[in-house]
Amino acid sequence: MEQPAPQKSNESDVTQRRPQARYGVSAQEFITAWETSDSAQEAADRVNMPKAIAQARASGYRKRGLNLKHMPRGMKPLDVDRLNAFIQQLHHEQAAESA
Repeated sequence: MEQPAPQKSNESDVTQRRPQARYGVSAQEFITAWETSDSAQEAADRVNMPKAIAQARASGYRKRGLNLKHMPRGMKPLDVDRLNAFIQQLHHEQAAESA
C-alpha cells in the first residue's frame, strides 16, 4: 500500500496559530471563582487554568461590561507614614555626615 505524499507547505501554513486551549469553564463558573478568590492565582487554580489566561479572561469580561473586581497585583500594602519617616531619617543622617 502506498503512503500518501507529504503535502507541500504554502504561505498560509506559516501563519497558522496554535490551537486555542479550551478550559471548559462557563462564564458563571469563572465569575464565581474570580469573585470569591483573594488573588488572580487563587481564581486560576480554582478553574484549573494559568493565571495569565484567567487575568485575560477577567479583563475581556470587564471590557464587555461585567463588573468583575480587580485583583491586587501582588504588591504587599505599605505603611506609607512609617516609610516616609524612614526616608526623612536617611536624609537627616546623610546631611549630618556631609556636614
